[in-house]
Amino acid sequence: MLDAEKILNGAVVITLQKRSERGAAFLDRFHEATGKSARVSFGFDGWRLPIPTEWETSAGAFGCCLAHVVAWARELSDNLAADDDDPLTFFEDDAVFCQGFREKLEAIAPLVPDDWEIFHLGGERLTAGRRAPEMIATFDNCGVSRVWNVNRLHGYVVRRRAMTKIFPRLVKYLANAPKRTGPSGDETCFDYEITRMEETGELIAYAATPFLVGQGGFGSDTYPGKASDEYSTRFWNP
Repeated sequence: MLDAEKILNGAVVITLQKRSERGAAFLDRFHEATGKSARVSFGFDGWRLPIPTEWETSAGAFGCCLAHVVAWARELSDNLAADDDDPLTFFEDDAVFCQGFREKLEAIAPLVPDDWEIFHLGGERLTAGRRAPEMIATFDNCGVSRVWNVNRLHGYVVRRRAMTKIFPRLVKYLANAPKRTGPSGDETCFDYEITRMEETGELIAYAATPFLVGQGGFGSDTYPGKASDEYSTRFWNP
């Protein structure tokens, strides 16, 4: 059974060394919301990397993907005592927590079905022409839904055995990702690879409903310079 203690123990935040203030601010928010400490995995400034010429999405998106892949690689290679069913939790440093985050997580984590492979604490559910979520269980004003189309990876839990299935896809994406079209017609980031696996049934996904983790309006290193880089805190659609 999934529980909040297992989700929060050993949580990892992905941040950039050049944004040390953002990493520190996240650690403070995380401790305030959970009473726990998180480990830090430093990411990469894609704009300063010699990325493959085939990469047609932004250099920042390349750095973001590489940061998640390296964080996963560290867990898979270094945590030798881990069990295949262990939950591994990752946050990006712009993650913010809802009021009563820990209490809500403690209430709904046991409601997640045993076949889970990824559990989205936050994200953005894609809606255009896509399958709607199905509520599995509720507790007070929060619950758990079966989902097929969540992108954005600012707060998620992945089962260790599922990481071994997803990891090669992300490495392949880094190596030769073509330009792809998203729902808005824009080029897309690697989190759509997760979405594709969910939509095809290759990855069994659930989500906190409504999301317990949102994104703070701290600016984007993935697509810097856009008018939408800074905005109010967003808890995307459940």
